[in-house]
Amino acid sequence: VHNTAGDAGGILVHGGRSYVVQNVIWHNECNDAEPGQTLLFGGGGLVMRGDDQDLTSQVAATNNLIIENDSNDSGGGVIMLETTNECYLLNNVIAGNTAASDGGGLAFDSTDEGVVTNNIIIGNDGYGIHSNIGNNLMSFQTAYNDVYDNSLGNYGGSIWTQTGILGNISEPALFVAWTDDDD
Repeated sequence: VHNTAGDAGGILVHGGRSYVVQNVIWHNECNDAEPGQTLLFGGGGLVMRGDDQDLTSQVAATNNLIIENDSNDSGGGVIMLETTNECYLLNNVIAGNTAASDGGGLAFDSTDEGVVTNNIIIGNDGYGIHSNIGNNLMSFQTAYNDVYDNSLGNYGGSIWTQTGILGNISEPALFVAWTDDDD
């Protein structure tokens, strides 16, 4: 909570067997002095970076609350980089995050594999999910996510809308007494 860094404002996981489970990642900031010019490329709340040289690498984030993080680069809530098929983003709430570019909620960059399932990605400033990788995430499994009410749209970049595909929806999450005023 309330951390600031040039990249990876909240948490950075990089290769090996890295797991981020049941955390509150809240109100962190990436204030990258050279947006887009480093190896990490932002990440206000969580940076998940695989290791394409180590095929046994497994990076996972499960059951986290990732809210109100800010990046002056990509990935206000989460950015996934150089991931392999062993990169998982499961059962998280990603809400109220901000990014200057590429994904207020979730951004994919320099990556082409992974699993993004059963997440709520809602009310982010920027796109809910944004991809810079081409192929419309053909190697990603994106299923059973609720992507809703993100300021620039729910999907952007090279990913087409996933609503109605593999159980993905776009509906109000019906949070109880949730606001973006730190309450």
